[in-house]
Amino acid sequence: MKKEVLFLITFFAAGTFLLKGQPAGSWSTPVAFTDSSSYNYNPDMAWGTPVIFYEKKQNQQSPQAIYMVNLYSNCGETEVLGDNAVSYRNPKTIVSNSEQAKYLIYESDESGNFDLYAISFDGDCNFGTPLRLTFTDEDESSVSVINLNPNKIAFIRGNTLVAGILHFTQDTLYLSDIHVIDIMTVSNPVITNSYLFWQRLESGEYHIYRSQTSEWTSPEPIFTNGNNTDLKPMKSDFFAPYGVSWENEGHPLYFIYEPDFPDTLIVPGIDTVFQYAPFKYTVGRSNMWETGTFTTGYGQNQEIYYLDNSFFQEVVNISKNNRKDSNSDLFVGTIYNELNIYKWYCLWESEINGYSALYYSERDVDITGDVEENNLNPLAVMSPNPFKNKLKIEILKPEIPAMIEIYDLSGKRLFMWELKNKETTIWNPAKQNPELNGGIYIVKVTQGGKSTSMKVVYVND
Repeated sequence: MKKEVLFLITFFAAGTFLLKGQPAGSWSTPVAFTDSSSYNYNPDMAWGTPVIFYEKKQNQQSPQAIYMVNLYSNCGETEVLGDNAVSYRNPKTIVSNSEQAKYLIYESDESGNFDLYAISFDGDCNFGTPLRLTFTDEDESSVSVINLNPNKIAFIRGNTLVAGILHFTQDTLYLSDIHVIDIMTVSNPVITNSYLFWQRLESGEYHIYRSQTSEWTSPEPIFTNGNNTDLKPMKSDFFAPYGVSWENEGHPLYFIYEPDFPDTLIVPGIDTVFQYAPFKYTVGRSNMWETGTFTTGYGQNQEIYYLDNSFFQEVVNISKNNRKDSNSDLFVGTIYNELNIYKWYCLWESEINGYSALYYSERDVDITGDVEENNLNPLAVMSPNPFKNKLKIEILKPEIPAMIEIYDLSGKRLFMWELKNKETTIWNPAKQNPELNGGIYIVKVTQGGKSTSMKVVYVND
């Protein structure tokens, strides 16, 4: 199935209005957050924070080091892990559902071969003691992690694809339930909401396979036509990716959650589209719309573009420079709960005088999808968020009857009740929905012909 981007022009009368679910604000002017006299690449941003980790090499012969920046602090570029005789690579961040624990997962050969390690961090450039997660004589590489309950991890051990569970405790992180998934020649494992995807080499071509993460099922081929490379997750504004994308003979393809066949990305007016990094964002209480970034052009005219492939059909040049830009990706950054606003960050590499620097551009996004006349008017206040036992829902205008609805991320309604002349109510999942696991849920409040939705995090240890 091919999907084309159609352009719509909408006119509004008597004031400025944002349609429900439309991202608010424009992409900011690009800013470099690394120097331009070294090799900087492979950035990863911790969910819901302004903290970015990335790899740096001072020259082509030096080992990889891991650096970080906090876009909202004064610590600048900070070396987290570096040694003239040891390599530190492939930084990946994972945040517990309660957001009380944040860890950087990485690969290092400090033991003589590449093992997996973890180190805790906060937003103020403070780090814990490194924890070694694997203890084998084979190299481990291509680690992929996902924020779920439980958290999942996959990586390549030697030439074998393995996967397991990543456990949080108060002050440590450890692996368990390691399963062998594929013993063929594999690369690029990617864990999503329901599946583990990867590339398998067969007859000189890479094909796309998957396994269900609930049971780690046997490898299932899903796309075996031609050579398929650059497999990457379709990120979302929730913790978990909702699909994958890859390149098939130079053409971007992508899976949205669990389709029967991948879509081909076609952008009218732009002939060459590659390095597509798709992203899903929330509209209203649970609908997921598609957006993403891609690279187009050649040489010094190679640019990064943003594509909104939903109703709004927006295509914007983000990088806007005369350099060779590549490898863009979208991340969820800082969240302002009091305004129901969070930031998208687009990160990418830019070639400068033979070196590579990392840049970012940011954009404000409305969480609830309920924005009128550029004013955010919540109908209720919910606290604490995250919550462990009880969520307090405080109605701001209790004199008007209100309807409370609880949904999961699939859009299934779990609970509903009506309030009349009552200011406060409590959602207690352990009593009202004892079957629920910890995770993200949607609370919808309807009152006086208006409605608003808010994501809440239920911690069920």
